[in-house]
Amino acid sequence: FIMPKWEMMFREMQTGRPFYDFTAPLIPCAALLLGLGVLFLTMAFNMRSRNIWFGVPWFGAHLRMRENARLANVLGLALGAGATLEETLEALLRNSRYDPLRRALRQISEEVRAGVPPLDSFRAHGIWREELLWGLDAVLHGAPPHATLSQVAQVLDEKAANRLNAIYRFGTPLMLLVAAAGVGLTAWTVFNTLRSVGEGLLTW
Repeated sequence: FIMPKWEMMFREMQTGRPFYDFTAPLIPCAALLLGLGVLFLTMAFNMRSRNIWFGVPWFGAHLRMRENARLANVLGLALGAGATLEETLEALLRNSRYDPLRRALRQISEEVRAGVPPLDSFRAHGIWREELLWGLDAVLHGAPPHATLSQVAQVLDEKAANRLNAIYRFGTPLMLLVAAAGVGLTAWTVFNTLRSVGEGLLTW
């Protein structure tokens, strides 16, 4: 919205071809760099950006592990308290508006109610860690739900923390540079355009 208005103003104020014509392709590049940098830095804290990164290889691995750990913990508590798997899944669907697992859990809930074996349904839908599937299989074969799935959740949480630390150790400096490059490129474009306008005014 802003840059076309500026271009119109620059064309009226300058003689010849305005500097903006040469730098216009840089504006989308600057916006992309800045957006990527900010999105990366917020992916572990903002709910919506977390959903965006959830399916991305490597970057989303720690998010998937954390969601699997959260689900394992909830299932362990609910099943250990006497709730059925169907009741637990329905409760999760009622209380997880932006959960990246919501679609998979809805499909699993519908299939489990229809009589599909839970483990088969879990394997058919969603991105699940083998640790979670192993825990579910153990519980379905008589293992204590709370102890088994809580242990699974603890293991996944530790792995997620290690992965998150690795990502931020290498990714944060890089994305800060990327975001800074976007800001710098935008500033360079704007100030050089203004300089071009000033030089054009001096030639009148």
